[in-house]
Amino acid sequence: MRIYEALFCVAFTSYKEVHWIAPIISSAPFGSGIYYVFTSVFTYLVTAYRPIAASAMASNSAMRSSFAAAFPLFAGPMYKRLGAPGAMALLAGLATLMIPLPYAPHFSPPFVMTKLRALGSCSPKLALDCELNLGLRQSDGLSHVGMMIVISRVLGAPLLHGCTS
Repeated sequence: MRIYEALFCVAFTSYKEVHWIAPIISSAPFGSGIYYVFTSVFTYLVTAYRPIAASAMASNSAMRSSFAAAFPLFAGPMYKRLGAPGAMALLAGLATLMIPLPYAPHFSPPFVMTKLRALGSCSPKLALDCELNLGLRQSDGLSHVGMMIVISRVLGAPLLHGCTS
């Protein structure tokens, strides 16, 4: 069950007429979904920012702490005005509206695709040089894009749109 579905379940089971165990049971999938999101975000941060993983994790912690400090400022009035079902439904609706955000890079401006096509025409040994010439992030050894190019050459199939194998 996805996080937004679990939030809707909690919202629609938090009426006074519904038994108290129903929102508790419906919040279990929400908790497991949040656990998987945190685990994947932490893994991504450590993998993507390997040389500065401590700084990436610290900035993640600072961002989470900022949200944790700001949420009580509006959560109390929101729950008083909308009630528990309305406030939970509002949060579930906001979570539903955020579903397309991870897909936003796929609809990026054309200059990003131009850079990826130029990377695809590079040989694996020159992938790092191509990344540096195109202004992409440098890491120790080959970066993620460079490794994708190397893997695409080994498999004989392009992994990036526009790569030539």
